Amino acid sequence: MLPRGLTRKVRKKSPIRKFLLVLLTTLIVISSAEFGMNGANAELVIPNKDIHKLQKVGPIHEDFGYPVWYKDYNGLRLELCADVDDPYCALDPAEIPDPTKPISFINDNFPAELFYQLAGSEIDLPNGGRAIATFALEAAWANEEPLDGDQIVFGRVRFRIDGIATGSEYTIYHPYGIDKFTAVEEDEDEPDVGEIRFVEDIGVNGGFEGAMKSRIGTFLEWDDKGTKAPVGYVGDPNQDHTIKNGYVNEKGEEQNYFRIVGDEHSGLTDGLDENSSNYCGKNCIQTDLFSLMGKKATNAGVDVTRATYSLTENGGTIDVFSSTEETEQQDIEVSATGMDPVNLFGSNGQYFARISFEGNTPPKLTVTNKTDNPDSVKTITPDDKITSTAEYDIKGEDKILTIFAESSDKVNPIKFSVLGLSGDFNENGYLIIKNPTYIPPNITVKSTRIRDEDGPYGLELGRVTIPVDVKVGTFESESIVPNVLMNQNVVAGEEVTLDASQSTGPIGSYKWTKASGPDVVLTDGETAVAKFKAPDPGEGKTSEAIKFNLTITSKKGTSFTINDVTVTVNKPAGDAISAEAGEDRLDVAQGSTITLDGSGSSQGEGIKYSWKQISGSTVPITNANTAKPTIVVPKVYSAENNNAIGTWEFELTVTGPGGTDTDRVKIITIKDALTVTNAELRGSQWRVSGTSTVAGPGVKITIYLESSSGPIEIGSTSVAPGNAAGGAWTFRGTARLPGTIVRAGTLKIVSTSGGELTKVEVRRFR
Repeated sequence: MLPRGLTRKVRKKSPIRKFLLVLLTTLIVISSAEFGMNGANAELVIPNKDIHKLQKVGPIHEDFGYPVWYKDYNGLRLELCADVDDPYCALDPAEIPDPTKPISFINDNFPAELFYQLAGSEIDLPNGGRAIATFALEAAWANEEPLDGDQIVFGRVRFRIDGIATGSEYTIYHPYGIDKFTAVEEDEDEPDVGEIRFVEDIGVNGGFEGAMKSRIGTFLEWDDKGTKAPVGYVGDPNQDHTIKNGYVNEKGEEQNYFRIVGDEHSGLTDGLDENSSNYCGKNCIQTDLFSLMGKKATNAGVDVTRATYSLTENGGTIDVFSSTEETEQQDIEVSATGMDPVNLFGSNGQYFARISFEGNTPPKLTVTNKTDNPDSVKTITPDDKITSTAEYDIKGEDKILTIFAESSDKVNPIKFSVLGLSGDFNENGYLIIKNPTYIPPNITVKSTRIRDEDGPYGLELGRVTIPVDVKVGTFESESIVPNVLMNQNVVAGEEVTLDASQSTGPIGSYKWTKASGPDVVLTDGETAVAKFKAPDPGEGKTSEAIKFNLTITSKKGTSFTINDVTVTVNKPAGDAISAEAGEDRLDVAQGSTITLDGSGSSQGEGIKYSWKQISGSTVPITNANTAKPTIVVPKVYSAENNNAIGTWEFELTVTGPGGTDTDRVKIITIKDALTVTNAELRGSQWRVSGTSTVAGPGVKITIYLESSSGPIEIGSTSVAPGNAAGGAWTFRGTARLPGTIVRAGTLKIVSTSGGELTKVEVRRFR
């Protein structure tokens, strides 16, 4: 809303019909995106998937190129309202090239948009602002100008609200769900004045079925209150009326209204009489009146899903498949020049006929739905029926793609081609491609009739898309590429790793075998990574070589052997190696940074340190290859170890000329210590605060009221960031509990870091 005491001038309405003003002068946003808005933070409270959807798209209109009708979730069918002289169609004559003639795409007399449904609602806000909602199933053009093939249909939900409070949150309840927005600044000269502009167009890029994903899934109708809707229409756009068929909310009621609920700062109803029909509570304004346009479909329409001919020297036949609306039986016939009409038989919207002909194939068929008034008509050129197969196989050294095609036209010369592939079919109907550069998952075969009367390029007939049947086995890499460290120098007593895991190719198995040198116990010798403990070179020797062979076998059984993988074992030099990981730490504070101390281990030239974690939740080790790395102890809770709530174990390995040694150290954390600095109950408002020796983030405090029947949770809060001494926490909240329990109970405070206080007294204020 505007700042208190300010109002806007109420805008005068144009003499044009209110319905057209609100809806037809709206800027059409058609793009690949589903949503358009002015930056307002938008949220669909009810997900699109939970809104009822349109059930079916009707046949395509022979002239318009749009579906004859759409059927909604309730089975109601609406057609395009396309008569400029019909007062219930809400068409602007200025949008039609020649409004004195019928709307027709074929005759270049078509507007930029038509509607199956056009619904709108408007609320004048107390301060002079305005709220407009639009709900439409719209037929338009992808590039705004009528062009065959550019027809699109989309479901639209649109809101335009101005004169509201910038930054306030508004929830809109409407016949197609619930949406939430934050108003943004409307004009930099009036920063407190906000607006919401939102457009959702779904179906723009999805073909005519794309609109079935929109929220316009039920068509609105006038309800039974007061004036009845004109026969054959869902309402009269020239008269606002209450409606039905809106979204059914969790209370089981239809949302047949346009309602806006603002937050406590919105001032939405400031200045509005509480007795006004628009008043629905503090900061709540609504209307249940809608302008509504929609024409109930009277025709079923007709589509021809297939018309294929077969022709021999003895004559020909044509198979005709047609579809239409399925709930009522339709009278559908097919005809052609020089042929008597033939009725199709069928039901549930699917119809078929086979007709015979002599001589040349009829160039055009006319399929007519005689049940419609006027008749719905479709014309189609019959195609030949193509029978085709495609196989990919290996024959000798070649990879072969073989495509076969056969036409149902056995009289005329037929030429076949494949989309995206070159080559000629032989006289037996085969196209053979050796070693193709790629294999498509599907291929499309086209047929062309080649006769003098068909012109220099022939007459394109049928086409068929089929999958490629792959006959070959699985593909494998042509070779195995071994990758193994060929030479290592180690000290006696070390664990040695033989690693071929970086080898590539179709590997089936590995096998390590010792070729020469002292005996060793090899573990995992039939895997990529084998291990053994380096033996002492023996009396009088300073070193000794051990050689291994590695055999890698492919999945097809082909073997590759790598010989002389050599490990040279050296006798330890100097003093024996000693690892000292330090004393166990049994009282570490959670969240603290501590140093692991291996400085008591062997030191000097050639000494190497390596720390690794043995147990506990994963903890990163910083500078793990030094004597004194650091770790940050996690803030975790575990009921084990009595007062301790977390245990980790780390291992230090020290390696040098004198051999290898290991040692382990345990790190154990303690629970945090809690204090309560204040505990009050003011009416139903709790105010509890205190401290924890473990600072946040990551530490949660939960507050319970103790009673004879057990603790009752009041609420929770988080410990604030602090320092090494800890952090503070504060809880404020409302909990309505039985009075006898509240008056008698004490508090229990529990921390996720293990701390706990009980029998905390509460100061109570009425």
